[in-house]
Amino acid sequence: MISRANATDAFVWIWLPEATEPVVAGRLVQDRERLLFAYDASYRS
Repeated sequence: MISRANATDAFVWIWLPEATEPVVAGRLVQDRERLLFAYDASYRS
């Protein structure tokens, strides 16, 4: 994993019930002073 001190986005992972591995639920993006969240298309389906 690569870390950046000035990162402006992050992926959000979640463990679903009965799952053996986590899935990407969405992505957080910093827009100036706001944090925006967008669900991943594969999580929504």
